Amino acid sequence: MKYWFLLALAAVGLSQAVAQSKPAAMLYPQVSKTLDSLAYVDQWPMQQMFRQQPDSAGRDLVQVEKDNFARHQPVLEKIVRQVGYPGFRLVGQKSSDNFWLMAQHADAHPDFQRQVLRLMLPEVRRKNAGGANYA
Repeated sequence: MKYWFLLALAAVGLSQAVAQSKPAAMLYPQVSKTLDSLAYVDQWPMQQMFRQQPDSAGRDLVQVEKDNFARHQPVLEKIVRQVGYPGFRLVGQKSSDNFWLMAQHADAHPDFQRQVLRLMLPEVRRKNAGGANYA
């Protein structure tokens, strides 16, 4: 009898530990999906160039990259207007890091980049954004 009690107690403790180890649910899963999709498109031309593989449609990959950056910046700006800085709790760590990556690529919009940094600092302090990214 004592064995079953200890086994049941261990099972309850294990289930609580597993529940606590799960990441918290993100508040904006659709924004997360958008950021991850944009990041894939953002990175694709560079990956092709590193592999020294041409674009199958014969496009200039450097220009494709620039066009992607230009096309993504207004989307990123809209996300900031709608939800603020997309930190870990809003979109998850991967998507938050993807946002930061793409904001860096918005070199044609330095005011937007400065805005992102201003919004990011308090989130870094709350451990809701990557400090290494901010640095």
